[in-house]
Amino acid sequence: MTETFPSRSFGRYRLLARLASGGTADVYLARMTAIAEFNKLVALKILHPERAGNREFIDMLLDEARIASRINHRNVVQIIDLDCIAGRHYIAMEYVSGENLATIQEACSRRGKRIPPHLVAAMLMQVAEGLYQAHSAHDADGNPLRIVHRDVTPQNIIVGNGGLVKLADFGIARAENRVTETRTGMVKGKVAYLSPEQVRGEILDARSDLFSLGAVMWECLTGRRLHDSASDLEIMEAITSRDAPSPLISDPHLPVQLCEIALRALARDREERFSSAADIRDALQDYLRASRVRADPPAIDEFMQELFGDWTARTKFISAALQTTEDLAEEPLPTIEELLHRHRNSRAGDKSPPAPAPRRRSRHLAVALFLLSAGVFIFWLLTAGGQPPAISHRPADAPVPPQAGRVVPPGDRRGKKASRRRASTRRRRRSTVKPGRGTAKENTPRPALTGRLRLTTMPWSTIFYRDRELGQTPLVDVELPAGIVRLHAVNREAGIDGEIIVKIVPGQVVTMHYSFH
Repeated sequence: MTETFPSRSFGRYRLLARLASGGTADVYLARMTAIAEFNKLVALKILHPERAGNREFIDMLLDEARIASRINHRNVVQIIDLDCIAGRHYIAMEYVSGENLATIQEACSRRGKRIPPHLVAAMLMQVAEGLYQAHSAHDADGNPLRIVHRDVTPQNIIVGNGGLVKLADFGIARAENRVTETRTGMVKGKVAYLSPEQVRGEILDARSDLFSLGAVMWECLTGRRLHDSASDLEIMEAITSRDAPSPLISDPHLPVQLCEIALRALARDREERFSSAADIRDALQDYLRASRVRADPPAIDEFMQELFGDWTARTKFISAALQTTEDLAEEPLPTIEELLHRHRNSRAGDKSPPAPAPRRRSRHLAVALFLLSAGVFIFWLLTAGGQPPAISHRPADAPVPPQAGRVVPPGDRRGKKASRRRASTRRRRRSTVKPGRGTAKENTPRPALTGRLRLTTMPWSTIFYRDRELGQTPLVDVELPAGIVRLHAVNREAGIDGEIIVKIVPGQVVTMHYSFH
């Protein structure tokens, strides 16, 4: 359930919009304030109220902050603050004004295009640099942390203004000093990007993240999923038993060198992959040098501007949120897109001239055109023989006098045509009469719009829709009404009692994987 903050205040933070929601915490766009009118936009991750007293979830949040705080690099989202307010633990993170790679791919797909291969290499080269910094991080005593991100996916790769790419969300990362440990048999991460050793539940090292990065690269190059199976179990089976096909099968025009890099990262045997993120970074850099195509951050920024149109203006609208105070009284908090839309409209409203008042001349012209049209129609009725018959008191056997001013000879073709036109008009009027109340057409019920849902959760849970139990996950092709549907997930053993929100598309199958950790 979406939480409301009537005062919009959370300690020294002013909540502006909702960015994301999960089973453990929600993320908000917030304004951090301090002395001397200091203001800064941050992404505020706040533990859910029902998780506030759960030590396991608190330790998970603290682990995320501790791990990410040891990585100080421009290609990794930075941790700014960690604290507890009124029993609610939170992390304040660097807010990146941009779009994640999944949104970029969706925008490309809607336009029937893909991210240019050289820009795919340029973006993922920055991600590889961020991963290398994470894998090489040490604690305060100089001991290696051996961090494994475990969730390298398009959703966690953010392209910001200026073409700078950042890796986000170390919420399920593994490290040497992590307090919480993954329970035996539990798989963490989005299924489509898991490495074979993740699926098998083996001990992970940095090369697991390189496999996930290879899956992201394959997807960006081809414009489709590496494993587009119907169920998570089938995807896991494919990851562990089948080698990834070459992207060239999907598109023979792709750069061969780049496809070879993706396939090496996707090797099922980790010994055959790149040995480190630095190696895959260098391989991508070598490809870009050989291709001699401009692929620096400004080139990425230009592509984003072309794809999204208002890319550079986005920063200005976000910056305007720093000054926003009184217009945030509505509940619940708006999403980031709603906030941007409001600022766009307010800016446009300030600059657009007032609508001109209607002129009398235009009204007079409209009246004149109406009268002229009416006159033409009446004239057509008269000349086509459409006038009503005159009432006469002459005897029935008296000869019919000709119409005044018009002689109608026997067999006149124009008269016959007029009669046929009148009969045709009467038939059309009878056939196009609108049904009134109580007619079959109005009383026929409109078919209900429904879609189907395929849902898996980590860990498993029992799913309820309203008062109806849908069953335990995974759910396969469960029929639900179209639109935004709120599901209730319960697993008492794992301490899960939360809400899953999904959009059901009419006549389509929606596939969703939800992790509560």
